[in-house]
This record gives sequence, C-alpha cells and structure tokens, in this order.
Amino acid sequence: MPEHAFLLRSPAGRQHLISLSLPSSAPPPGGWPSAWVLDTPQFDHAVRRLRQQGGDLPGVVIGVGYAQEDSRELDYTPGDEAGRAAQFLSFLQDDVMAEARRRAGLPLDGRRQALCGHSLGALLGLYALRQEAPAFSAYVLSSPSVWWGDRPAYRWAAEVAGRQPWRGAGRVWLSVGEYEQGLSPEEYKLPADEQALQLARRRARRMVDGAHELAGALARQAGLQLHFQVLTGCSHGHAGHQAIAQGWRTVLGA
Repeated sequence: MPEHAFLLRSPAGRQHLISLSLPSSAPPPGGWPSAWVLDTPQFDHAVRRLRQQGGDLPGVVIGVGYAQEDSRELDYTPGDEAGRAAQFLSFLQDDVMAEARRRAGLPLDGRRQALCGHSLGALLGLYALRQEAPAFSAYVLSSPSVWWGDRPAYRWAAEVAGRQPWRGAGRVWLSVGEYEQGLSPEEYKLPADEQALQLARRRARRMVDGAHELAGALARQAGLQLHFQVLTGCSHGHAGHQAIAQGWRTVLGA
C-alpha cells in the first residue's frame, strides 16, 4: 500500500518501519498537510478508508511502526527507561520527520501536522498534547488507554485544561468505541464465563466513562477545539479503523 517505505533505528535501538502514502494530485502552495499514524496496521486501515471515502488522500499519511518486535508498551508510555514516551517523541519529531521529508521529496506544511494514535498510541498523543512548543497542530486520539499505570491520562488532560495561556495544538478529535466498556452483540453468543470475564475487565478499565471524563477536561481549555464522539457499533479492536480516517478529515476540515 505505501508508495515509500524505509527502516529507521531509534536511539533506543529499535528498528522502525516508516511508511508513506501520498496524494496523486499536486501539492497546495503551502505544502501538504500530514497525518503521522502510530502503528503500521492503523496506517494501513487509515489509508484504505481515506481512499474509499474520497478517492484521493487529503494529504500525506506517514505510518510509524515496527520492523520487528512490537514495543508500543515501551515507546508509548512514560518512564525513565531509554525509549520511553519522551525519548520516542524526540525521535519522531526530529529524526523521523526529517527523514520522511527527505525520502518523499514532497513539501509538507509544518503548520498542519496531526499525530494520530489508537489505544496506547492515543495515550502517547495525550502525553504529547501537553507540549509547550508542539510539533503537531492537531491530534486524533482514538480510545486512549485511560487505565494504564496509575492512570496519568486524567492528570494530563487536567494539565492541558488548566494551562494559560494555551500555546499548544489547535484541534483534538477524541473518540471511543460504543462497546469498549461492555459487550458487543456478537459477544453475547460467547459462553457465560467468557462474557463475565470480558465484562469485568472492561468495566474495570472504564474506557467509555474515561473518554467522557477526558473530553470534559479538555473542553475546558478555551484555546483548544475539541470534537468528541462515541463510535456507534465499534469495539476497541475496530474503533481505530474508523476513528483515524474520520478524525483526520475532521481536524483538517476536509
């Protein structure tokens, strides 16, 4: 699917697969807007859905995945170990962005860059949203992992809400799947013990309630344009497939 793909090793020693899909039309005068999509599978789904929706892509889509072992739990979460969220963001914003621009040979509009992530990728996006001098003008946060660790997502959202003056990103799309805190219709066909286990786990994680709480906090930041949506008919596994394409078009105004 990607028109360009290359490998890039991070300072933490992990080999990343960088994939790029490009519009077929000529770039606008200021350069293309870009979506930086965490995880290769989410990149593939986003590009496929964007093409199905509108024929051509509304900008350049860059996937940042792994060539070998998936290390999202190291790269997308905060901590002191090499390669954790702060280090990964530096790698993304410095090394990956520069190399993608060089490899693609296309003008990218630095004022219209969106970071798009699902689950732990959205947790990283929320972490990045707190930056004073952001590399990204918009964020697409699909089903952020509000349950992770000591639940820092809530602190980060409150930090964004309380910062004055706001100098960060202008737009955020936040979404969660309808069935992420309960069971989907298909899951009611499972044996009763499996249903009970799934339901207990999802209720403990509070993905839907947590997303509502994050949205409530972020909405208090007057400098941030927030769009929040519960995706009808979506479980956690399918929410990102819809959210990233739809969210990016929304923050672009496309």
